[in-house]
Amino acid sequence: MQKRVLLIDHNADTARRLTKRFCDRRWVVLSSNSVRGALEICESISVKLAVIDAMADDGQALDALPMLRDRLPGTPIAAMAGRYGLRGRHAHTCEFVLPKPLAEFDVDDLIDDAGRIARGEGPRPHILGADDKEGACSVIRSMARVAGYRASFETCMEAMLQRLKWDRADCLLVDIFMPGMGGIDGIRKVRAERPDLPVIAMSSGLHARMDAETSLKAARMIGADGALKKPFTAEQLRAAACAAIAARRGAMSFAP
Repeated sequence: MQKRVLLIDHNADTARRLTKRFCDRRWVVLSSNSVRGALEICESISVKLAVIDAMADDGQALDALPMLRDRLPGTPIAAMAGRYGLRGRHAHTCEFVLPKPLAEFDVDDLIDDAGRIARGEGPRPHILGADDKEGACSVIRSMARVAGYRASFETCMEAMLQRLKWDRADCLLVDIFMPGMGGIDGIRKVRAERPDLPVIAMSSGLHARMDAETSLKAARMIGADGALKKPFTAEQLRAAACAAIAARRGAMSFAP
């Protein structure tokens, strides 16, 4: 069966990039630069995924989400949004969010999960991480894929907390030592505002000032559900995320 994606984007360059990425993965792309045009397409053709630019239709595209859902019942929707994400009533209204500017790994993760949903398998759990070292973010993101998770990263705790206002996450992965707020204060804030959300602390220590074990013990004391000493393996990440999610859900076990 053909996998079709409905793309609503007013930016021709972004639309071309996305179309190429989806076509490379053997998806058929149906494009429109407006919600009205997309709704007309939906009248006669079924799709497995809809991708909508929040800035289409002069920034009013997401106001049409109820109509789009009526035309596409059960179809996951991904919103493309700028650095401030989805604001107000549009927060948490889409199954996926693609932060702009688009990164290839985010698009590939979306395509992978859309394919899983089309096969009836459901999306992978989403790990949202905070680490100020971009190299570490890249390595951990790759390990998460191996472990069966989808991972996104912000480079500071403040940005992670902001992203939680508009994106969905199944588990947080927080580095202890970062500029700004830092992991300890960040975990304390998450626990106060989102007691339902699993949190895993990670650390390699801070030179001679504090070793990893001490910092991770402190994180546990203020509410972290798990702790990982850097460097860790994909299997250790999988086990920690599985246990943390299960603990917050009150389940005996959880696996992606």
